[in-house]
Amino acid sequence: MKTLPLLSCLCLFAVSSLSAESVFRSLSVAPSAFEITFDNASAKVLSQGITLRAVVDYRIGKDGEKLPFSYQAYHLEFTFKQKFSNRRKYASIEFYKGNTIVHVISLTEPNRKITTTRNRLNESNYMAINLEGVPLIMLDDVTRINFER
Repeated sequence: MKTLPLLSCLCLFAVSSLSAESVFRSLSVAPSAFEITFDNASAKVLSQGITLRAVVDYRIGKDGEKLPFSYQAYHLEFTFKQKFSNRRKYASIEFYKGNTIVHVISLTEPNRKITTTRNRLNESNYMAINLEGVPLIMLDDVTRINFER
């Protein structure tokens, strides 16, 4: 009978320790520590990591019908705070190794997806970038990621 309260306490402790870990940390496939800049101005990044997410897209079939398809892609996700309103859209993302650009992706391509929250000043903002077409091994050398207009 004495073991029942002890087992109950152990179960409660195990469940509470699991819930203490964030959903993001549990589902991330790799941590990251990139400097994030917007038009070369540093952002206050609160957390970041690389996740594997499902992506749903559409193609137009021979008869003009929209055909859905899905796949998985790696995404860089991060949380940041901003002090100024930022309403203009970005045209590209530049990947830097030190001061040298090693890769650029265009955000004007229809298949390039970027997900973000509205401009919430002095609050947490969230962004996810589809890394489709970005050489993942290159990310080991990248020190900074810049969003350029």
